Amino acid sequence: MDDRTHHTVIQEWDGEAPLLHEVMRRAGERHIPWQAAIEVTYRCNLACRHCYVDDGLKGTERPELSVAEWQRILDALAASGTLHLLITGGEPLVRADLLDILEAATERGFFVALLTNGTLVSPEWVAQLRALRPHFVGTSVYGASAESHDRITQRPGSFRRTVDAIRSLVNAGLTVVVQATLMADNVGEIAAMRALVADLGATFSLGFSLVPTKGCGLGPQALEAPVGEMLEHLWAEPAVLVEPHQAEPRVCQAGRGICSVSPNGDLYPCLLMPLRLGSLRERSFDEIWWQQPPKALVHLRSLTPADWVACEGCPDAAFCFRCPGAALGETGSLTERPPSSCRAAAIRARLYHTRKGGSRL
Repeated sequence: MDDRTHHTVIQEWDGEAPLLHEVMRRAGERHIPWQAAIEVTYRCNLACRHCYVDDGLKGTERPELSVAEWQRILDALAASGTLHLLITGGEPLVRADLLDILEAATERGFFVALLTNGTLVSPEWVAQLRALRPHFVGTSVYGASAESHDRITQRPGSFRRTVDAIRSLVNAGLTVVVQATLMADNVGEIAAMRALVADLGATFSLGFSLVPTKGCGLGPQALEAPVGEMLEHLWAEPAVLVEPHQAEPRVCQAGRGICSVSPNGDLYPCLLMPLRLGSLRERSFDEIWWQQPPKALVHLRSLTPADWVACEGCPDAAFCFRCPGAALGETGSLTERPPSSCRAAAIRARLYHTRKGGSRL
């Protein structure tokens, strides 16, 4: 599953609603985890070249939580004020009991979003999912053709199965968000991917950043397209929003209003931050999150933009959405400058000024 699609789902969910943003901000100030992501497995039937789940996590030496254990954790999240639940992996559909987890989440009143690569979706499964009425189903395309998409997933036939799944989900009346993540192999296919997704009746979103693996490996980022080539193809792309901040940058919600749970029950500040807070098999959510938070979580919650290294005076600061998870993965520090955030900010700034001038780069 694409490592950026969960951000797309959240963005599509809150949209441009200022009131909802304010609710989320206030929830984060009170450490209410309004959004939680649960990774029900790290196993996957694809082998995407940019995957952020390290191979060592995909084995069976770390037993996955049972449905009963997930039910207990979902009870704790619901009692803590969680509204939006993201169910992801790995590929969630490799679990035969996934529908039981989805049903448990629905029964507890969450806004449920499911991320899947779509290749294991069947008409029968879609019919059962439709009855649960998830808020979103998120998936990814990595090219506008089988040749380019399957080259990234390293599984022949995956493009056809994903496209068929998107069509089936849309025809069932479900909202589908399709993320296309730019890489060197597909940077010239933006317009074609957008047209494909529009033809399927789904929502198109485009990302141009890759993040380190959970083990802080930088392999995925080696697949990014050169900046100049990316700018050439992004300058007129409406799916990429590049408006500057109207005020101070928003403080990251990780560890404040966002959390994630790994397949074996470890609690993290978010999906992208390799900062283990404790095991929900050994301690309760309330104990870790509120009652006796670990020093790492207390430190994370204390950070403000004033603590960020090398940001003062940066000409691209108004276009920066700094990710402390990426900072930790890329530099080993929550406050050091993550190269991926700087790169993305520079791209947004150049796109903004180019569009404002009405000419190509």
